[in-house]
Amino acid sequence: MKRILSTLIGLAVTLSAFAQSAEEICDKMDQVLNTLPQDRMAMTVDIKIPVLGTTTTRTYCFDNKMRMDAKMMGVTVITFDEDNVSYTVATKDGRTTITIEDVKGASESSAEEGDMEMFSGITDDYSVSITKETADAWYIQCKKLKTCTDKDAPGTMDIVVSKADYMPLSLSAKMSGTRLTMRDFSFEVDEKMCTFNMADYPGAKVEDKRGKSK
Repeated sequence: MKRILSTLIGLAVTLSAFAQSAEEICDKMDQVLNTLPQDRMAMTVDIKIPVLGTTTTRTYCFDNKMRMDAKMMGVTVITFDEDNVSYTVATKDGRTTITIEDVKGASESSAEEGDMEMFSGITDDYSVSITKETADAWYIQCKKLKTCTDKDAPGTMDIVVSKADYMPLSLSAKMSGTRLTMRDFSFEVDEKMCTFNMADYPGAKVEDKRGKSK
């Protein structure tokens, strides 16, 4: 029995030498993300607001175009931002209204908006540790360092990283009293998905507010 235990302990020590630290995993994830076109991506965002509940949106970006799909209080809302113009398509009880407005600075890439910046350089501003590990993923908790100069950065974040390719599977954080979770990332977005087409909404009521003072 002593011989078996000694062998098992020796094996555990050997395997631990090959185990990756949370810092190494986060750095490799960062390297993978830097190779991907972050101005052509999609993600789902769950926002849990006290009392109001959880709202889920799906956002698509293609260069300087952006589309966001959401459903709130029985209303389906699709927003397109392109060429500094915002098209909001709201549908309720089978009736659709399209509102067109001028939006200064609306055309920004996902990278400029900071969608993926929360994943970048994590080990510079956070201490990281593995809290759970499965056959498919690492679960990493990030705690903000006192040396972090970004006042808007969340105090803690929870990140799930795929073992297959070091891609982030989700990021969850509490910001401004709300719980934010980003998940289901894709870096293959068709431009048509982010382009507004009036022909897609026959019979819709159109309210064109461009050029009108607010």
